[in-house]
Amino acid sequence: MNRKLVGSGLGMLILTLAGVLPARAEPDYLWPKFSVTGGSYWISVDDTIRVDASTTVRGTEISLDGDLALPDSDSLLTFGLDWGFAERHSLRFRYYAHDREGSRSASRTITIGDVTFPVGARLDAETELTSIEGIYDYWFVRQDNLGFGGSFGLVYLNVDASVTGTAMFGSAGATESRSVSANTDLPVPMIGLAFKANPWRRLVFHADGRYLPSVKVGDVNGEAGSYSIGADLYLFGPFAIGGSYDGSFYKVDLDRTSWRGSADLTTEGWKGYVRLSF
Repeated sequence: MNRKLVGSGLGMLILTLAGVLPARAEPDYLWPKFSVTGGSYWISVDDTIRVDASTTVRGTEISLDGDLALPDSDSLLTFGLDWGFAERHSLRFRYYAHDREGSRSASRTITIGDVTFPVGARLDAETELTSIEGIYDYWFVRQDNLGFGGSFGLVYLNVDASVTGTAMFGSAGATESRSVSANTDLPVPMIGLAFKANPWRRLVFHADGRYLPSVKVGDVNGEAGSYSIGADLYLFGPFAIGGSYDGSFYKVDLDRTSWRGSADLTTEGWKGYVRLSF
């Protein structure tokens, strides 16, 4: 998805909401009915994938930054929506997309799917990771300045990877290019805890964490976890600036036509954002 389009749409939404809010509107900082956030995610990644040709022919475990020279850090757009639809119930939605490209000469023989790239092959790689997360919170403790609850989250991940290698294949003596790709969708459910506090009128602290123990569901076997720790400072009325440190990991083994192999995806980093609440 085009990042500029997402950013422009989010900015227009925030300005529209700001225009329709009464000038004197001041939210319940800890328990707003609705809020929208938009900002940047300064992300660090450590990803390893393997694409097998079959159940008996394994591919090479590939470090996306080490073997394919994909950036191991980046800055990308992120946005979210929060809705407190009942006194002890709330929903949260989070989105980001991370696209990477890289080129490198292979320092070792690498097998991806049914293609083996020899040492010295020029490898041009692209990956796209889209994360859409929905989280339901039930607040066991709901006080004016404190909240503690349980959460259930469902993350939808779309992972798309492609590699094109240019080299001399076989004994024909001619240089040619060969391409291989893999993609998969991963719905990942997780359960955990959520906490937030309002120690000072315009300052809100928040933290949450969720985890999925190693389980096998259909053709996917894996485990996952995520966490976030941060704070929001309301500058005036419904407008706040915020920051958090977020991280997640997904370790999965796949047995699908579109991707047979494994993916070990780890992300972490700082988020900076603006929040509009009412």
